Formats: sequence, structure tokens, C-alpha cells
Amino acid sequence: MAVLLGEWLYNLRCALDYAVFATALYDSGTDPPPEQGSLPFPIYTTEQLFVDDHYRLKGLSDYHRDELLEPIQPYHCDDIDASALLCLHRLARNDRHRRLHVLSALPAESNPEVVVHTDKPHTVLISDHGRAVVDESGEAEIAQFLVEPWNDSWRVEVNPHAGLDPEIVDWSQWEFWRGIDYNKRLPMLTFAVECAIAPLEYDCTGWSRRKRLLSESFIAESDDRRQERRTTKPDHISRSLVGEVGVPAPLFAIPLFAG
Repeated sequence: MAVLLGEWLYNLRCALDYAVFATALYDSGTDPPPEQGSLPFPIYTTEQLFVDDHYRLKGLSDYHRDELLEPIQPYHCDDIDASALLCLHRLARNDRHRRLHVLSALPAESNPEVVVHTDKPHTVLISDHGRAVVDESGEAEIAQFLVEPWNDSWRVEVNPHAGLDPEIVDWSQWEFWRGIDYNKRLPMLTFAVECAIAPLEYDCTGWSRRKRLLSESFIAESDDRRQERRTTKPDHISRSLVGEVGVPAPLFAIPLFAG
């Protein structure tokens, strides 16, 4: 499962890099584009880091760099750890350069039940610890309980009534993501990638598999930009990304999205 997860992360992260490379081809009109050896999809935690690495994005137009890529940088999030792009970047980097992700389990839901075998009056106070990750010993503390008053002769039975979700240990360290069911996080990262790529894809080609994610105003402005470009740039530049009948060329036609 760790290998499959790594492949999924790798493909999502590569889709972002492919999109920026294809955009640089379109903007620069050269193949390969400038700085092709260091042309990643930018994901930065501070504005200064983004500015400092402008040289890596030399092949991109100011519009694509500053209007489409800069606004989605993680440093714009109130909680930077909640950024789906940053989460993807961190997880993919760890898998690619360090180690396979360690898989664990996380109580997805729990409703602890405590039964005290006694006829004496008593109260049971239960403190729910929420979504605790199962540790290396195979245990997770999901709740504590207190019986008042207490007598050592009493017998207590506890049923956690807990269901388990798979969990990635590295992913669980971020509070925002730990509070979201595992099966919901994966589509969230995929959707973030779709939202990042669709504007670039449409702005360069006039076509996108996720056109529905784009506003009508963006589509109209994008169409105007491409029309203006056709009057100022040689035809072969646009044909390098879009065929004679409007079919995207192979680079942007890579299946960046699942489904």
C-alpha cells in the first residue's frame, strides 16, 4: 500500500510540473523553454522564497507567474499546514527522496461504553481524546474514564466501539488533516491539482478537461488573450501546443487528471 500511495503522490506532483513546463513552452515559444532543468511547479511557504526563485520560472509570462501561480501559494493560507498543494509537496518529497511512508491506523469514530458491575450509586465520566494515531506498539488512547466513587472490588468492562481508518504517519502530524477522514483527503488533493492546472491548460490551449472549474469571466479573458497573441506572435508558436483543428498537442494532452 505504501508503494501505491507513493505512485499516486508522484503522479499528482508530476502533473503540476508537466503543466508548468507546457506553459513555459507556450509563453517562451522555444523548445525546450528557458531554465528547463530547474522548472518546477512552484510551491513555497513564504512570499520571499517565491520571489527569490523567479529565475526558475524565466520561461513563464508575468501573467501566468503572478496571476495564476502566485495567488495559490501556501503562504496565502491562514493555516499554512492546511494548504493542499503544500501537503502534496511535502508527502511527495518525503516519498521520493527519503523513505516510503509509514502506514498506520486512526480511529475514525468511537463511542466508548463503560459498564461498572455494582449495585452501588456511581458516576462514569468519559473524556474523548478524538482521532489518535495507532503507535508502533499497536495502541492508541482514544479516551479516558473516571468512576466516582471507586471501590477496588468493582469489576469494569469497557468497549471502545471504534472503527479504524488507514493513516499515513507523516500526514497525521498536521492537525488540520488529522481531523479529516482519510478517504476524503485523497480527493481533496486531486481536486487541488485540478484547480491549479485547469487555468494554465485553458489559457494556453483554449481547452481543458476541467473547464467546468473555470469562471465564465476567466474563459472570456483567456480567449481574448489568445486572440491577441495570434496577432503578435508567429503561428508556429501556437501550433506547438494546439493542432490545426484545435486539438491539444501531446504535452498538454498527458492525462493529468484521473477520471
